[in-house]
Amino acid sequence: MRREATPEMFDRAWRLVESGRKREGFRLMLHLASVGDPGAQVCVGCFYSDATGTRRVRERAMYWFRRAHRNGDAAAAANIGTIYRDEGRP
Repeated sequence: MRREATPEMFDRAWRLVESGRKREGFRLMLHLASVGDPGAQVCVGCFYSDATGTRRVRERAMYWFRRAHRNGDAAAAANIGTIYRDEGRP
């Protein structure tokens, strides 16, 4: 049985990251993203893009940013644009 995303879980994930337990925070945020939380999807994209709690994987970052964008998160579109800009793509 999958747990639904709650604001408390999101806050807990951030507290884990901020306290240095980045891998645990990443795993919790990944769970929240996988159950459809657009904010968590953006965060997971950022974690993959910045190598926070995981290794840097551009393709996974783009995957999560695109999912978040499809779910209505405008920040995800900006992050996609930033990646393209940094790569020198039009």
